[in-house]
Amino acid sequence: MSPSQMRTVGHLSFVFVLVLLIGTMLITNKKMKESFDNSKTRYSVTFFYQEGCGHCHEFLNPSGPLAKFAKLVTSYLGKDGDGKNCNVAIDFSKAMHNAIDIHEPKNKDIANKYNISYTPFVVLLDSDGNNISEFNGSRSCDGLAKWINTAIPCIPQSVCNGSS
Repeated sequence: MSPSQMRTVGHLSFVFVLVLLIGTMLITNKKMKESFDNSKTRYSVTFFYQEGCGHCHEFLNPSGPLAKFAKLVTSYLGKDGDGKNCNVAIDFSKAMHNAIDIHEPKNKDIANKYNISYTPFVVLLDSDGNNISEFNGSRSCDGLAKWINTAIPCIPQSVCNGSS
């Protein structure tokens, strides 16, 4: 092999090793990001109500305090409620779109599981469905923020910025 051919082979070998290293770094970085994303602490806020409950209707109203709170917290946490400001994700779907009527026969077991004796009843659950905290404060965005802050301190009480 001539010296110029050896240099070409050497250069190609160097480029190959460099591409291999960069590829390995990109794959490792992606796996680390996926690992971090999966390590978020996940919660859900669940709303229990009963038909004919005026406070439940007011609380769950699309322009009511729970909807306002859910929107502000989701915005604070980032896209899809995934923590840009803290490593937490909160699912509000069972609070806003799938609220649970405690008097429907299909919901008796879940109402008994959480020992619900009044409505409206709002509970923060962990990813295994364990009761982390029950809301019993002022039925306002600020009241909800104060409540959630006791269980998830990285969400500030000021998230509602004085809205009620």
